[in-house]
Amino acid sequence: MKVHVYLFIGYLKQCHNIIGISTILLIVKLLDKIILFYMKIAIESTTAGPKITGTNRFLGCMIEQLEYLGNDILYFPSSLNPDSHKLIPESVKRHYYRQFNLKKEIERSEAQCGIFPDYFMPRNFNKLAAVVIHDLSFITHPRFYSQKFVKYYTYNVKNTLRQNPLILAVSYHTKNNIIKHLNVKEECIHVVQGYSGMKYDNMDNNLMPGKNDPYFLFVGHLEPRKNLKFLIEGFRDWKKSLGVNIRLKIVGELWIKSPEIIELITKYNNDPDVEFLGYVSDEQLTNIYRYASGFLHTSFEEGFGFPVLEAMKFNLPIICTQGIATAEISTPLSVPINPYDKHSYYNGLETIFSLVTNKEKLPYNIKYSPQLMRKQLSGVLEQLDFRIRKVSGSGIPKASINEEALIKTLVYSAMFNSGIQTDKIHEQLFDRVIKKDELNRIIERFKATGTIKEIYGYLYLNYRIDGYYKIHRGIINKKKIEKILGFLNKLPLISMIAFSGGTTHYGIENHDDIDLFIISKPYSVYIVYFIIHLFSFIINARKELCANFLIDESNLEIGQNYDFYTAHQIITLKGFRNKNMLAQFHSRNSWIKSFFPNFIISKGEYKQPAKMYILFRPLNWILMSLYKMNYKKLLIYCGANKSLILSEKCLKLHTNDNRCDIINKFHKVWNEFQQVKLGMIKEEKQLVLK
Repeated sequence: MKVHVYLFIGYLKQCHNIIGISTILLIVKLLDKIILFYMKIAIESTTAGPKITGTNRFLGCMIEQLEYLGNDILYFPSSLNPDSHKLIPESVKRHYYRQFNLKKEIERSEAQCGIFPDYFMPRNFNKLAAVVIHDLSFITHPRFYSQKFVKYYTYNVKNTLRQNPLILAVSYHTKNNIIKHLNVKEECIHVVQGYSGMKYDNMDNNLMPGKNDPYFLFVGHLEPRKNLKFLIEGFRDWKKSLGVNIRLKIVGELWIKSPEIIELITKYNNDPDVEFLGYVSDEQLTNIYRYASGFLHTSFEEGFGFPVLEAMKFNLPIICTQGIATAEISTPLSVPINPYDKHSYYNGLETIFSLVTNKEKLPYNIKYSPQLMRKQLSGVLEQLDFRIRKVSGSGIPKASINEEALIKTLVYSAMFNSGIQTDKIHEQLFDRVIKKDELNRIIERFKATGTIKEIYGYLYLNYRIDGYYKIHRGIINKKKIEKILGFLNKLPLISMIAFSGGTTHYGIENHDDIDLFIISKPYSVYIVYFIIHLFSFIINARKELCANFLIDESNLEIGQNYDFYTAHQIITLKGFRNKNMLAQFHSRNSWIKSFFPNFIISKGEYKQPAKMYILFRPLNWILMSLYKMNYKKLLIYCGANKSLILSEKCLKLHTNDNRCDIINKFHKVWNEFQQVKLGMIKEEKQLVLK
């Protein structure tokens, strides 16, 4: 729905000369009120730069169409203007930024999802994401790269896939390679194809090549994958055998400084048949394309092939490699050749030279356009929209009246086989801002009609109550509880302890284990967990002591799962040690009030943590590495749904995470309950009237 509305808005923008700007603004304003979900998208812009390459040409096309569809684009690390890229770090710093700072910056922003245009995303990224994979040449043709490069890209791409993002392939050829080599299901891959954004009307007569100087053209990076030795030497041998008057111009900068490429450039740099032009601007390149006789592209592997698409725009006869993306986009009028067979290449050269001799320009049917990319991106946006709504719980409408909010709250508590304490019901009420006195009056009326019941100071909905009402009693020995809590209370590296989960729902004496949420001193998460782990073994309390969610006090913002389940877990935390720190934690996660608006957040007194704690960082890192090795398999299977997180400042080990089950169950029960709920509200109103 949202995508179609934005397509209409884009159309209105094109019609401003006909219906007037003020009318358009009014229509857009009205439509904006209709749209229930507004998407803010983070875009990684580290690949962008003043020089146009295939990756950042695709990025430019994608951003243009995302903006056309009405989305808010947030750039990381900076906006996409040429001057800003002077601040982009070189390769090592860029790697560090992508792996660490990029994640933090996006997670702290208002972005609801991230799009990463260069193969992989940061590890343990805690928002929904889409990742663009251009090609898998580092897997299909590893001999053209260093071992370090191959390992780096393969490792990061596989780690990215474990996080379950949407995968965007730039061609069907790339999609097939992803399925084949990375074992990704076909339905998980979206094909999004770019288009040539080059301005073909730009001409500079000073840059115009001589009309009596015919030439074939190659455009692309100078690297081993491009098969340049085969391209150049095959062309020279063919020209020498026929004695034809034509040259070869090569446009592109040195990309990978391999001995083979450097030797090739040195050997043919002053050759009369070959001219290396280096990197040129789009204005210069337009003129070079315009007066070329034909286009040669014998690369071993390509993900898409923007230069081939640009040559098609100028109707040039094209030689390209069979079976890869360049043949996919230029079929049926291009001439496919075998990049290992010189005779195949010679035959291709003769074919396109005959077209040049006859002055034939080929009428390519080019389908790659802004419209096509917009349509393909619309499918991606719909999927992201669906996933965000599913995660956030926005698929359940907000309560429209106070009575509905109360019923919704009690239905949700039933998901945990629990009621809600009468003095906690106000702060746990879904969606509606209401005074305590008004809520109490509604509760009393519902009690009178039998809609809700109060048992032992807990409120329950009188609907399938036998299936939900369940209390565990006397499971943990009281002395063992006192021993555990006494020990934890004395640990100096713990800043805050709160009871969580079942312990808060049923009470510490009525549950079979102690669920704890812990905030440690800076750089101490794994040290604290190791000490607790060791202590639980010593006193034989491994099953009873569940301290499986720890963060440090310099990382108080929850960076994942902004949904009603997580919000409810946060507001139901019951402070045991240092409630001031718990108040700080609440204030740093104020988004919880979008689900529970009556919950009172007190800021608490903030104290800057002492700098001395950085001394614990090496030991903390060593222990983190050991735990990662121990949970390696579980991280692969559970990491995508964020039930397991092992980062420097956060340890979450919910191997039996109930989040998805509770959310899905709530959706189902709430839908089933709609008619019953409406009947209860009608009965209650009739009783009041009597």
